[in-house]
Amino acid sequence: MTFTIKLRLSPGSRMTAEYECPVHGRFSRSVQRRFDGDPPIDVHCEQTVDVDAAAVWDGGVPGNRMPFPCDELCPLVISAPAVHMSIGYVAHTGRSDPHHPNQLDTRPIADGMPVSEWRALQDKKDREARWKQNRKVT
Repeated sequence: MTFTIKLRLSPGSRMTAEYECPVHGRFSRSVQRRFDGDPPIDVHCEQTVDVDAAAVWDGGVPGNRMPFPCDELCPLVISAPAVHMSIGYVAHTGRSDPHHPNQLDTRPIADGMPVSEWRALQDKKDREARWKQNRKVT
C-alpha cells in the first residue's frame, strides 16, 4: 500500500473573517492570519459615509453630501461554526502492484482475522508453493 502525507502549515495565509461595523453592520473581509492561525481581533471599516459638507468645514455648502471613509474600529464576529482544517493527514492512494511473490499480505489481520489463523493460512500457502516448486524439479 502507498500513502501520501499532505501538510497544511500556513499560519500567515489569508482567510475570510466576519466583522461588525457599528455604522454599516456585518461584512466579510479577506484578512491575513495571525501567527497563532486566528484572524485579527479587529479591523478598520473601509466603507464610505456620506457627510454633510457644512459639518466638515466652515466653507462647505449646507446640504452638499461628501463621501468620507468610515474608519470605525470593527470587532471580529463569530458567525457560523468554523470548519476545522486539519494541519495534515495521510491519504490512502491505492495498492502498489505488482507485489513480490514472497511479500506477506497482512490485510486480513487489519480486517480482524486472528493472528493464529493468519499464520496457519501463510503456512498453507508456503507448503503449496514448496509443493509446486518440488514438482517442477522432479
